[in-house]
Amino acid sequence: MEIVTLESSAYKELIGRIEKISSYIEKQEKQKEEQTKETNVWLTTRQVMAMLNVSQRTLQRMRDAGRIAYSVVGHNCRYHLKEVERFVRDGLIIGNPERLEEFKHNYKARMNGKPRNHETDK
Repeated sequence: MEIVTLESSAYKELIGRIEKISSYIEKQEKQKEEQTKETNVWLTTRQVMAMLNVSQRTLQRMRDAGRIAYSVVGHNCRYHLKEVERFVRDGLIIGNPERLEEFKHNYKARMNGKPRNHETDK
């Protein structure tokens, strides 16, 4: 075994750098976790209708034309929040960005980081 000696200042500098790296990694992990949570948010047809300010028939036309991605879960259409955000951001439809932010805020507050059972939201 080899013993390495460092000056106190060099040791403190090394520890400081290690702590910076550690805090950076923790920050990146938290950001990734938040992105994953937002990516997994599924919206109902009614929620999307309200956010995009469209009728149910218009939303169905958008699905039929392949303009908006969706999945069918238990005979109900579900939409990713990111897909609705893309629609508003890209100007594909005149939506209300404030409604999106309000929904995201309310969703985070209501769920408080807990997974949601989508079967009960019909």
